[in-house]
Amino acid sequence: MISNIFCSGEILHYVQMSRIFNDSKHFVDMKLKYPVWRVEDEFKLLLNVTNNNPDKEDLKKFVEKNFDPPGSGFEPWIPDDWKKRPKFIDNIQDVHLQNWALQLNAIWTKLGRSISEDVERNSSLYSQIYVPHPFIIPGGRFREFYYWDSYWIIDGLLLSEMFDTALKMLLNYIYLVELYGYIPNGGRVYFLERSQPPFLIPMFNLYYEATKNDMLLMENIATLEKEFQFWMKNRSVTIVKDGITYIAFQYRVETDSPRPESYYEDVLKAQNLSNDSKNLFYSEIKTAAESGWDFSSRWFLSDGERTLNFSDLHPSHLVPVCLTSIIANNAKTLSKFFEILNDQNKSDEYNNIANDINKTISRVFWDDDEGMWFDYNIKQNKVQKGFYPSNLMPLWAKAYGTERDVTYIAECVISYLNRINITSYPGGIPTSLMNSSQQWDLPNGWAPLQYFVVIGLRNIGEINKDALLLAHVLAENWVVNCYSTFQNSLPHAMFEKYDVTKVGVPGGGGEYSVQEGFGWTNGVAMKLLSLYGQQIETSKVKDDPVPVILGFVLFTISIVAVVSYACKVKHNSQKGRKFNNKFIKLKDVKIEENFV
Repeated sequence: MISNIFCSGEILHYVQMSRIFNDSKHFVDMKLKYPVWRVEDEFKLLLNVTNNNPDKEDLKKFVEKNFDPPGSGFEPWIPDDWKKRPKFIDNIQDVHLQNWALQLNAIWTKLGRSISEDVERNSSLYSQIYVPHPFIIPGGRFREFYYWDSYWIIDGLLLSEMFDTALKMLLNYIYLVELYGYIPNGGRVYFLERSQPPFLIPMFNLYYEATKNDMLLMENIATLEKEFQFWMKNRSVTIVKDGITYIAFQYRVETDSPRPESYYEDVLKAQNLSNDSKNLFYSEIKTAAESGWDFSSRWFLSDGERTLNFSDLHPSHLVPVCLTSIIANNAKTLSKFFEILNDQNKSDEYNNIANDINKTISRVFWDDDEGMWFDYNIKQNKVQKGFYPSNLMPLWAKAYGTERDVTYIAECVISYLNRINITSYPGGIPTSLMNSSQQWDLPNGWAPLQYFVVIGLRNIGEINKDALLLAHVLAENWVVNCYSTFQNSLPHAMFEKYDVTKVGVPGGGGEYSVQEGFGWTNGVAMKLLSLYGQQIETSKVKDDPVPVILGFVLFTISIVAVVSYACKVKHNSQKGRKFNNKFIKLKDVKIEENFV
């Protein structure tokens, strides 16, 4: 019954289109004061007395009478395993960054939530999905748990030594897989049509590596396998190239309705389309939302070329290299888990799956001309070129395949990042090189994307020292940006996204204002501080850039020599570019040191 109000139906349509609330998510997060049938009957009466044309004031009074504000089904929760000073903070050399890390650690106490028992007893009154354990939310308008956000939240919790809180979040996701067969986008019934990037298995791996809890693994391996099979069965796609059939994966949601939490925005975008075209368009919108990249020029395609127009939204045309890399990583991790549990047959089965996907990534997504992986356009039967940090996901997943020597791959990746001048952005890695006004595009940078690129470069660091040093540069760019923005904001805050074209400014664009909190930003900042805490110094960046610049110029000369040899004449015209822009631009950055 709840879908008739919070997911579809006349009440949803009239209220959302009236714009009683500036944020469409506000209404669908409210709680019913009375049973569904009573509210529906009262709305029918309202339609009768207004001749099916209630005005905004009529609808506002109806909502105030029948609904409680958002947040009614949550209870504040302070994790009882929170520690004031986790050990990783002692490894941070700079006193200002150390102080900041303590403040980030304290944010976990503000983002804890528990779902009230009334949600379980009277579920029809709420849009919340009940889960049995408390959890950490992203923050701001994102009042509930979100699937892929939780990977970086859990990484941060483990660094904060909050093992019990991390476990509770994992057990919630295990509960959801058993209930639905998959994990929805987030903790609301209006998210049930779609999932998000499948990070349950990597989350579980984070926890296992921190605790070595074999019993927990044994108890839940079947559920991990169940979620993996959901993606194999429901999101796989075949690609035929050079007469060979490959299996890859794409985000895919079939629907005929707008997103309830963005109902007004979706209806407005589709208003000039025919009914059949609207349904396809709504599917494309929800498919992009399932990717987590809602929205980006990455999905705007017309005749095989990217555009800046939302009307060209076609994520269904693409097979994302990032998702296929995640699935390869998941298969490899399942193989490891089954080996730990002494089930060699299952271990071999998933190892074979991982190897097959690695071949797909190498043969389908890799482009020799650019020396990079790209999404694959199944309508055009070609790779869809263009820079997005997701291109580098095979490095994070270690899913390079065996078609090319890893040393060659590493050199080509460095060459590619050099050609696009990746370090010319002082605040981090841009989400794209196209400014579409969408939030997953230039000038915004997002914490997960910084993480994937930095960790990916570190993964090839043993065979390519230039990659290792570049990872450090990019990590420092991001940490300094988050730190500076935290100091510049009053009250001090962490944000979901940042402007990377300058230092000290949160991001913007998209369908809503930038949100504070912020779960995954906190987790990534903690991770990078744990890796580079001995190297990043705010005083060095602010006051003493020259020695660093000179050293970096020497490093750049070596890069040019290596790349010129490895990639031969392919990119000779680009070899004069250097990685020193970041340090030059940070000379003039003013870092405020006002602490809470």
